[in-house]
Amino acid sequence: MTYYELLRKYRLEAQKTGKEKEAIDFLVLNSLNLSKAELILKYSESVINEGSLINLFQDYLYNNIPVQYIIGHTYFYGLKFKVNKHVLIPRFDSEILIECIFKNLDLNKNYTILDIGTGSGALSIVIKKYFPNTVIDAIDISSKAIELAKENSKINNVDINFFESDIFSNINKKYDIVISNPPYISVDEELSPEVKQEPHIALYANYNGLYFYEEILKNINKYLNKNFYVFLEIGYTQANEIKKIIKKRLGIDAEVVKDLQGLDRVIIIKEE
Repeated sequence: MTYYELLRKYRLEAQKTGKEKEAIDFLVLNSLNLSKAELILKYSESVINEGSLINLFQDYLYNNIPVQYIIGHTYFYGLKFKVNKHVLIPRFDSEILIECIFKNLDLNKNYTILDIGTGSGALSIVIKKYFPNTVIDAIDISSKAIELAKENSKINNVDINFFESDIFSNINKKYDIVISNPPYISVDEELSPEVKQEPHIALYANYNGLYFYEEILKNINKYLNKNFYVFLEIGYTQANEIKKIIKKRLGIDAEVVKDLQGLDRVIIIKEE
């Protein structure tokens, strides 16, 4: 079988199964370490390691394994991150949170930042790239996530303090800024087969997805300096309920920021 025949066959399979046919090309390009132009030049050649490529296609098409897990990495805000089944795959939606941070903070100032539920470390690592003198503590309840986040910090050449903590359980100091993209999907919400492959502990939350916002906000005052910012990624239907929690716990109002689709995506709490 030639590369052209292989690609044609599995692109059609992708269409039949409702998957992205571009992912088929991506798996081949990544496996062979080729550019698109280089692959086109090989179209008429016989496929090398055909069985290995077919196994990759089957994992994607029929076992519903996300492409990022199959190849072992993804990109977020222009940086490369290793990912595996122990962490959520960083998504474009979370870049809105990064943009909010950059718009509100002074690049010439040094801050202390706490990242709650860091996962792959993507948020903290991007922030550290732009605020190199800022001290960042990034925590997660998962030791496997912390292990991977440390690898990603080395890949991207930044120095961040990664350690295990169940929210504030191992935190004993105050911060200028707290950021978090916590689990916020309701336990009864139906997800796509691919998303179901990601760690449930990082996806689902009780009380209609609001559990971790309540847990973070009811104790956060003890860990904030006098002038502070809190940046939270949220589900697009949750803004009003989370604003109520903020008002109850902190007694202040919050700003809601929409994503490019016009959906509520980030809540900003600040006291200056």
